[in-house]
Amino acid sequence: MIKWKKVFKGVLLSVEHNKIIPKSSRINTIFSGKNSNQKIVGIKYNESKSKHIITYYLDIKYIIETINSLKDVSNILKKFFPSGINSIKFKELKSLNIIFSKSLKNLSRFKGILVDISCIESFKIILYDKKPDNNILTFFKTEVDLNTLLKEIGIVTYNGSILDQTVFLKPNELEKVFKEIPYLVSMSTKDTNEFFYNNTTLTLAPVIKIPDPENEPIIGVIDTLFDTSVYFNKWVEYVDCVDLNLPRNQSDYEHGTGVSSLIVDGETLNPWLADGCGRFRVKHFGVLTGSKFSSFAIVKNIKEIVATNKEIKVWNLSLGSNNEINDNFISFEGAALDKIQEEYDVIFIISGTNAYKNNDKKIRSPADSINSVVVNSVNENKDSSDYSRRGIVLSFFLNQMFHIMEDQIKNRLAFVLEMDKN
Repeated sequence: MIKWKKVFKGVLLSVEHNKIIPKSSRINTIFSGKNSNQKIVGIKYNESKSKHIITYYLDIKYIIETINSLKDVSNILKKFFPSGINSIKFKELKSLNIIFSKSLKNLSRFKGILVDISCIESFKIILYDKKPDNNILTFFKTEVDLNTLLKEIGIVTYNGSILDQTVFLKPNELEKVFKEIPYLVSMSTKDTNEFFYNNTTLTLAPVIKIPDPENEPIIGVIDTLFDTSVYFNKWVEYVDCVDLNLPRNQSDYEHGTGVSSLIVDGETLNPWLADGCGRFRVKHFGVLTGSKFSSFAIVKNIKEIVATNKEIKVWNLSLGSNNEINDNFISFEGAALDKIQEEYDVIFIISGTNAYKNNDKKIRSPADSINSVVVNSVNENKDSSDYSRRGIVLSFFLNQMFHIMEDQIKNRLAFVLEMDKN
């Protein structure tokens, strides 16, 4: 018999329902009445996506009370309804003068439990399967903070390795987790190490003269580095967040500079897309060079940047991973961005990411963020581009996805890569 380490007081119990249920059909009585929803720590589908599995974090006393209540309900059903109970018999319960046990208390609780179990298939403790190369783990939330919990099994973390209930772990640390507390893992993912962006052939814009900025709104940009020699540099406040000891190439400035050029002066660069909104100031944070990066580190950077720049409410994020979204859960990156938006009252404008294979069309993280506005490309006829990705989130969430015009052949989107040296 396998013995797992006990590191907290409660119990993580999963309820597999017999169908996909609305919120109104969630357990309402069986776990201490109206507070049941407050005890939910995780929701997902079964493998066939035909049923909901909801995980609760419960005090052991509620588990014991539930077991006793279910035994008493079973005894009453066997005594009064040996052939089963239907809606008609359910309405006649009051006339039967049933004497209820201490655990059932009264007719109202008895009825509530009957309603609850009508949608339940089983109770279980779910163990998350270890997946090769997945070194970012998210844990169910308990009263014990994640840092303390990991110390209990001999894992000492550093400040940069934990973000809320998610942690970046080394191979030997992963082995410890799945050996001693596998029941605490709610999801895992690989630390994405390759950055994909819209690397299509785009027009290099000429030098243009524009007025100095005044009181225009500020858009936050989190991207690659920014070339401060461009003609619109007065419109951009640049913050370099990359270690100065790391090597830099001219290509490391192109994507970030291009994104900021569209926000500042998109109408001048692309008159055919003029929308009358004018120019915007930008506060640009350069967070990576090249295409290799740690998604865990980038998400931590994003949170720190937003937290220290609370006056900025709209943020552009054109960084996408190479991982297609999972049908069963929101990516670590997407979930983290949703939490940041809720905590700091901001909104992210996110790239829908590009598709480079014919059979590779689902959106990639973090475009599965529910609260973000996701942007994809269409041509002048408003048809989706060949490389546009598609997809709903968790098989039922439709996030806010908009399309911008970007002709695939004739009218390439013009933006500034660098200062024209001629």
